[in-house]
Amino acid sequence: MSRLIYVPALPIKMRYQEWYYRMFPRELFNKYFDDIKILGDFQVPHKTTKDSFSDIEHSSRFEAEQIISLFQLDIKDDDTLLLGDLSFPGIFSNVLFHKPIKNAYAICHGTSKNAYDIFSSTRKQKWEIEKAQSKLFKKIFVGSEYHKKKLGWENTIVTRLPYPPKIYIPRRRRVHEVISVTRQGLQKVNKRLEKGVENEFNLSIKRKTFAEWQDYYRYIASSKVLLSTAKEETFGYQIIDAIMGGAIPIAPNKFSYPELLPDRYLYNNEEELYSILDRALTIHLKPPKSPLCHQQMKDFFDVIGNIMKTGVGQ
Repeated sequence: MSRLIYVPALPIKMRYQEWYYRMFPRELFNKYFDDIKILGDFQVPHKTTKDSFSDIEHSSRFEAEQIISLFQLDIKDDDTLLLGDLSFPGIFSNVLFHKPIKNAYAICHGTSKNAYDIFSSTRKQKWEIEKAQSKLFKKIFVGSEYHKKKLGWENTIVTRLPYPPKIYIPRRRRVHEVISVTRQGLQKVNKRLEKGVENEFNLSIKRKTFAEWQDYYRYIASSKVLLSTAKEETFGYQIIDAIMGGAIPIAPNKFSYPELLPDRYLYNNEEELYSILDRALTIHLKPPKSPLCHQQMKDFFDVIGNIMKTGVGQ
């Protein structure tokens, strides 16, 4: 009997970890594995601050509990382990030095090599640890070619990331001209660029916080443009959310964005941003129908499921 040991990241309210927690076991059980053991049991997702990716203390405690759970398991030769986030907080991987699992895989969302990372004060040291941990896994699944190249690890595979759960949002009147849904912080917001947009177009870039996904998608569906001024992005779920909600995404022509959007939605400088935004607000630019990596996102679970089941990857 083949068993998957799934090690999720701490489920955080209004972060992708919230729906990954249940989506991964649901999509991989039966079709690829006869049994699934989930390490870490949190019925209610934790909350976090609006400018933080996740709560460090709770995430660390969660991983510590997962380590205890792993040591209580009798590991079989045909067991497969999938770690939900290799780099944050990055404690769990260390136990695999002491209790190795032959068929171990991981998803990597960032790593401390990213500019303006949450671990910026210890970036160099943590990156060395992450590099060593990466060698414990047969394959590491990443969301973009940009991220794979940045990591430079031989065992990475670009699988993209899965679509969010389908939430029906009725067509709505677009009452907001420009919105941003990225969390506040140096990594995700270029304040100088956003201020320039507001001055040039005499508008205010709207931001809100949300307690429920339905409200979040309704907000996007009532907006004309979703703007990203990020200084780093290894996948870009907010772009996917914009496309799903029928808004026009505009993003820098770098990082992972060129793998999600055609050139007409990407800017290289402030002048190009103003030009694209002017076309979007005057209805001369239509929303994209799907991201460029649409099929890979649809096939995500089949791809990783087959790789983990057979041990054969790209």
